[in-house]
Amino acid sequence: MGSKERRERERKEMRENILNAAIELFVEHGFEKTTIRRIADKIEYTPGNIYAYFKNKNEIIYAIHKRGFRILYDMEMTVVDTPDPSERLVKLGQVYIQFGLTHRPFYDLMFIDSHVQKVISDEEHWAEGQNSYGVLRQTVADCIETGAIPHGDIDSVSFAMWSFVHGLVALVVRGRCAMIPDELMPQVLRSAFSYVNTGLMQRNDIPAMLRADAFQPSQ
Repeated sequence: MGSKERRERERKEMRENILNAAIELFVEHGFEKTTIRRIADKIEYTPGNIYAYFKNKNEIIYAIHKRGFRILYDMEMTVVDTPDPSERLVKLGQVYIQFGLTHRPFYDLMFIDSHVQKVISDEEHWAEGQNSYGVLRQTVADCIETGAIPHGDIDSVSFAMWSFVHGLVALVVRGRCAMIPDELMPQVLRSAFSYVNTGLMQRNDIPAMLRADAFQPSQ
């Protein structure tokens, strides 16, 4: 290995060390209390050296966020070739649940922590999030086209499907399920998804449920 390749490998490894340390600190202390100095101390580096890789904490947050979406997208790719769109939709939901349970720190940062939204808004491009959502949206479109689910606005139905699965995962990630034993939680989560998903597939009033005016306050 030449010196250029070695330097590039070392630089990549250092970025990974910084991101891994930041993830641990965000989980342990939260966003506000995680500073560049704390990250540097954790990996026995200097704050000045951290800035050689990331210009500020928001850039670190965004890099972690992108990594999480790449993991989710790669997991989605394992089921995206499922020919039957309704079966593919179910598998995507199962993949999403698996991702949330397996990568809880990432999930919290990607979908729950409010600080990351400003970081995303400051960026001109957000390919990682758009790619992942695009897989769901296309699958919903295919389901509607084949009649697997009733006709409705694609983005509204996609958002409803995503919101439902997110709610399941978020309750677990944020520890709001103390009434259910930990050893039962994975199975309960997956069974809840299957139960409600089957019911949604069989309903014929989804369009009415998802009309924008259905959410207007009554007069």
